[in-house]
Amino acid sequence: MHAGPAIRLHAESAGTLAQMMRDVDPPADDDLASWGTRQKERRWLCRFLHSLPEREMFPVEVYHDDAPDFIVIPHANGQRIGIEVTELVSENRRAVQQMERKRGHAFERHRAGDIDDLDLPADRQWGMHLDEILVKKTRGLGWSTAVDDSWLLIVDSWHRTHLISQAELEAELEAFRVRYWAEYGNLFHRVYIDVSPGSTSERILCDVRRDFVAQYDARDPWPGA
Repeated sequence: MHAGPAIRLHAESAGTLAQMMRDVDPPADDDLASWGTRQKERRWLCRFLHSLPEREMFPVEVYHDDAPDFIVIPHANGQRIGIEVTELVSENRRAVQQMERKRGHAFERHRAGDIDDLDLPADRQWGMHLDEILVKKTRGLGWSTAVDDSWLLIVDSWHRTHLISQAELEAELEAFRVRYWAEYGNLFHRVYIDVSPGSTSERILCDVRRDFVAQYDARDPWPGA
């Protein structure tokens, strides 16, 4: 369960929604790593809705609570869309985050962002962690009967030490698409992955459909982005 009260917002545009989301609980600084889970979820949802090619997403009503993380109701069709947002992190980053939660403060790093040098378990494959997320999400889908559509947004925060090519990214996504629709296709009607290939700051929104994977440029309406 996420800490903090549920919120309900109405926005005419992505920029308006982003400003309202930020004002609910303004982060202390621009370092996303120091933000709370709910703060990050709000920013990720704004980027997601702004990046979708469907223009009818706005105006929109947005509820931020838990199970699902968000209920989004576009005025164009009035559908209640339940959206679960989850972050994909490497084993090393996950272990650091767990230590930070236990200690109550940021774990000291010898070099900013260089966490692969810590004495922690080696990273496992990106695709395996995608599968783990799906297995975990199967345990909490009771809310899906209360909405018209159920979507999953996976935000990739995987720590990569090298850039991966577009071809490598497409191969990983295609393998995931085949596995998802063969094994989990009845869980979420739509699955999206917000991914950053390697160390580049650019992000891509990947729409994992039954027969193909579409890619869109991720657009961030967050104030100051």
